[in-house]
Amino acid sequence: MRNRSLAVASPRLVGEASGFAWIKLTLVSCAFLFLARAVNAAPVSLLYDFNGFADDAFVTDDPAWTTNDQWQNNGVILNTPSGKAGWLGGLYGDPTTPTATLKLTFDPQDNTKFTFRWVQNIANAASDDGKRDTFGWTIYSTTGASLLSLKYTSGNFTGYNGTHYDTQVNGYLGDLSGTSVSNFNLGLLNRGEYVSFQVEVDTSANQWSAGFASYSSSNPNASISNNLLSQGNLNASAGTQVGGVGAVWDVADKTSTTGNYLADGTPVTQFTGAGMNIMSFDNLNVQGIPEPSSLSLLGLGGLALLSVKRRRQGC
Repeated sequence: MRNRSLAVASPRLVGEASGFAWIKLTLVSCAFLFLARAVNAAPVSLLYDFNGFADDAFVTDDPAWTTNDQWQNNGVILNTPSGKAGWLGGLYGDPTTPTATLKLTFDPQDNTKFTFRWVQNIANAASDDGKRDTFGWTIYSTTGASLLSLKYTSGNFTGYNGTHYDTQVNGYLGDLSGTSVSNFNLGLLNRGEYVSFQVEVDTSANQWSAGFASYSSSNPNASISNNLLSQGNLNASAGTQVGGVGAVWDVADKTSTTGNYLADGTPVTQFTGAGMNIMSFDNLNVQGIPEPSSLSLLGLGGLALLSVKRRRQGC
C-alpha cells in the first residue's frame, strides 16, 4: 500500500535554510557597503615640490594654495639642498595680517589617518635686521578649523649636552596661539639648518605625533619614525576629518600702519614690524589611510557564513 502521509520538512532544516538566506543577504549588503565606501575611501597621496615653478612665481600661483596675506609674501627660492623650494615670510614686504598662512587644502576621502612630511629651513635675509618672527605649521579640519600645530619659537636654548640653539619646537592644540600640549617639547634646532619634519595624525584615536631629523640630499627619504616621541590629543572642537595643512608666519612685532594700497587701489593695513626672515619648505608629502570599517563588515559577514557552514556539516 502506497504511503499517502504528507512529507513534513524538519524545523531544523527550515531554520538553517532561512538562516543561510539571511547570511547571504548580509554578505551582499556588506559587499555593496564596501564598494560604496571604497569609492570615497581611496588612499590620499599628494606630493608638492616647486621644481616646476618659474623662478619669480608665487606659491599661490598653484590654485591648491591660498593665503590670507593680500601682499602675497610668498614665492620660490632657488638652490636649496632639495632644489627649488616655496617660502613664506618677510623677504620683500610687510604682510597685511599679523599671522600670515599659506594653506593647502585637499579632499580627505574618508581617510582617518594621515602622515605629513616635508623638508624646511628657517633663515634670515642676507641683510639681517635682527628681528626674529615665529613660524610653524597647522593641520586643519575639513571645516577650516585648526586641529593641531607645530610652533617654532625663537630664543636662546641649551640642549642636554650644553649645545646652544636658537629655535625650540613645541606642539599646540589648535593654532599657534592655542593650548600648549603638555610635555610636547619636540626638540631644538638652529636657523639655517635643513630638517625633515613628519607629523602623524589619527582622528579616529584622537591622537597625533611628530618628529624631525636632519635632512640629507643623499638620503632625502630617510626614516624618522624613531624620532616620533612626542604625542598629543587633537583639538576636539575643530572637527573630525583632516582637510588641509598650512605654513604659518606669526609676526613678533605687530606694529602696523595704514594708508597703503594694493596694485588695484584697495587700501590695506600693513604690519611694518615684520622681520626679514622666512621659512622655506619643499617636498610636502601627504599620505592618507582609509577608514577600515568596511573591511570589518566583510570580515564579520565571512565569519557568520563560516559558522552556518560548520553547523550544517554537523547535522
